Amino acid sequence: MPDPVSGSGSGNTTVGIDVDSAPTLPQSTSAPIAATVPPHGGERYRIEAELGKGGMGVVYRALDVVLGRRVALKVLHVHQPASAARFLQEARSQARIDHENVCRVYETGELEGRPFIAMQWIDGPTLKSAVEDLPVDDRVRLMRQVAAGVQAAHRMGLVHR
Repeated sequence: MPDPVSGSGSGNTTVGIDVDSAPTLPQSTSAPIAATVPPHGGERYRIEAELGKGGMGVVYRALDVVLGRRVALKVLHVHQPASAARFLQEARSQARIDHENVCRVYETGELEGRPFIAMQWIDGPTLKSAVEDLPVDDRVRLMRQVAAGVQAAHRMGLVHR
């Protein structure tokens, strides 16, 4: 089963669905200090583990203490107006997709001044590690599920980055 972390060639497919017209952000050559320190989850979330990093942010496994469920918490490295706007557009775009192979967006907000997206936690191995021990027929079935999720996004005019 795919995991909720998007990013740099990791083979993950359930997050990072974005609008074609999103502005391109400049890439920073050095991460700001705030990016290296996990945010305190506030009153709502308890950060449990870091799942992955990308150019814009970090994804954590967290516990939503209000609802008693695990979530994937995607947090921007820093709060800059252009990146925050793109991040919110990503959340809005993904929230419009209602498909079993695309994780749900629960809410957006800020933790310690850094925007976040709280998403459905999907437990299990990454897609990349899940296929390593699967027979070819099962790999094909799994890729069909991934393609169905991506197609649901495409039908709404969205593209997976």
